[in-house]
Amino acid sequence: MKKLLAILVALGVVSLSLSAMAQAPAQKGQAPAQTQQAPAPAKPEAPAPAKPEAAKEEVKTVTGEVVAVDTKAKTFTVKSDTGELQISATAQQLKGIKKGVKVEVQYVEKEGKLVAKSIKKVKK
Repeated sequence: MKKLLAILVALGVVSLSLSAMAQAPAQKGQAPAQTQQAPAPAKPEAPAPAKPEAAKEEVKTVTGEVVAVDTKAKTFTVKSDTGELQISATAQQLKGIKKGVKVEVQYVEKEGKLVAKSIKKVKK
């Protein structure tokens, strides 16, 4: 009986030692396991970084004849085998683009509109 009591006391001492060591601060050179920090002060919202959607943009190509150009609205319409597309472009891109010119246009869809990435004149 005395041996059993001695074993139980020894097990109790070992378990208390282990739990105390687990709760003790870490040794020098090591960060504590968990520390609580005060939340950072609220900052004004910065503009969101560029969305990865830009990387996902699917560049499409159409080849056809220009059937309309609207320099004020900065759009032009291309008639291809599959139909007509109205595409937005910059003023610089529209230079030299006139009705009847055959073009190859690379474009993407942004906010429901087709936007030209490049416009190249094609020989008829």
